[in-house]
Amino acid sequence: MQGLCRATNLLLKGCEWKIGNGCRVVAGKDKWMLRKVSVYKTEVCLRNARNWKVSHFILPSGSGWNHARVKANFEFEDSRRIVGMEVPSLDHDDFMYWSYQKSSKFTVKSAYGILAKEDLNVSYNRAPSDFYKNLWSLKIPPKWKLFIWKLLHNGIASKCNLHSRGIQMEVDYDFCANGEENIQHIFRSIAQQVWRDGLLAIHSEINETISFTDWFLFYIRLFQRQHGKNSARSIYFISILWALWLSRNNRVFRNEVTSVASVFAFIQEMQISWTLKEIRT
Repeated sequence: MQGLCRATNLLLKGCEWKIGNGCRVVAGKDKWMLRKVSVYKTEVCLRNARNWKVSHFILPSGSGWNHARVKANFEFEDSRRIVGMEVPSLDHDDFMYWSYQKSSKFTVKSAYGILAKEDLNVSYNRAPSDFYKNLWSLKIPPKWKLFIWKLLHNGIASKCNLHSRGIQMEVDYDFCANGEENIQHIFRSIAQQVWRDGLLAIHSEINETISFTDWFLFYIRLFQRQHGKNSARSIYFISILWALWLSRNNRVFRNEVTSVASVFAFIQEMQISWTLKEIRT
């Protein structure tokens, strides 16, 4: 059953919306522009924008896109693509089509190709066994080791992972309402300021298209190559990931307000606690 749910959710990713009157498609949530979700400008109030339909950006006369409104709300690249799209038709409803065939028609062959590619990516992104040997020997709390193992196997309870296992729920990341709650979004996209302001000064938005596993292994191997297996930098890197996850859980389950400062407070508290434990033992 879980495999069937996974395949169904994966195949839904191959569908895209064709805009008619724009009344059915949520502009900042649904895929309606070249296999991607449009991105609002940072100054746009997401609380107001989260339910905007694409019709919000179509001229009332139906003669084309509202260029001024599009440019005022979307990032430059997305606004350029939107105004360059086919003029929508108010006489027709929005509908979904299969985006992996020129004919827009679903075929078993193209669907199988997507599933096969996904399985290949999963296999490719698995960390090699030598890394896990290093992971188990790191001088970090055991719960961190288990957490990292789950991260690299995409096994944490993010909304996307729960949904892929057949649990019916919204997958939007409620903290920003601008994307799905998956590993990339929680630990990279939405955490850019945490990584930049930390001691490592990492720009997590660089090479954002590579998988989380490849991104993680790149930095861990870099730090260990420069400073040894128990590099303080690699341990600090892992502590940031753990603090981001704790902050997310406190916000979701305890309704706590989280910020960059609260993440760093978590890190400092963990470091002090673990150092004292090491001294006592």
